[in-house]
Amino acid sequence: MRTLAALGVTRCTLVQNRATFPSLPPDLTGVFFFRKMEMCNFLHDKKVKCNPMKQQMRASAYHLKPAEIKKLIIATGSFRDRCIIKALFWLGLRRKELCSLDIRDLDFDRKRVTVRGKGDKTRIIPIIDDEFLSDLKHLIGSRRDGPVFLSNQDESISLRLVNHIIETVGERAGIENPHPGRQHLNPHILRHSIARFLKSKGFSAEWIQNFLGHESYKTTMDMYGTISIEEMQEIAQKKLGE
Repeated sequence: MRTLAALGVTRCTLVQNRATFPSLPPDLTGVFFFRKMEMCNFLHDKKVKCNPMKQQMRASAYHLKPAEIKKLIIATGSFRDRCIIKALFWLGLRRKELCSLDIRDLDFDRKRVTVRGKGDKTRIIPIIDDEFLSDLKHLIGSRRDGPVFLSNQDESISLRLVNHIIETVGERAGIENPHPGRQHLNPHILRHSIARFLKSKGFSAEWIQNFLGHESYKTTMDMYGTISIEEMQEIAQKKLGE
């Protein structure tokens, strides 16, 4: 078996990725990190290459149908969780954007939301579902500032809690992650789902780019410019059924 050094994986590389496996002894961390990278097909031409964007592009081909989104909403255990699912879907939010959403970011009169995204960049997007708009008003009540979504301790919800909510609701609704490499539902699939839904309704790639907060038009096209797995199956069924 070739050594890690022969493959261009330095001690520095292993130290930087120590956080990936904090519970392992130092002498085993490198081996397990190497195995993980190998399993993810990141080893190529004797170098470790990691391209998160390609992973996102592959994941973006999988999404939930509107009927499945409705099942998730019905299966929620609280009104807050119902609003969280709707926010992730109807606003296309990332987890961090959801957790940092403040009441002062909402403009109910003009049906707009100011989202603070990656790199402290902000974008203003429309609230395109009236029922969700009414739910937000009811959730906030008389509050004038502070986090839109609160934990049971009246603090801003955590990223971990958002993950737990989506995973739990998915199991309760009997909906599995359509991505073959994912065991449970995750918040980001709702972002993929709204993008695919808008695309199916004829929204332009430029509109979706601004809505999702992609810095590059190319990113939007790479992720959603092609047809999804569901669309491929529907086309095949129509063509073969003729």
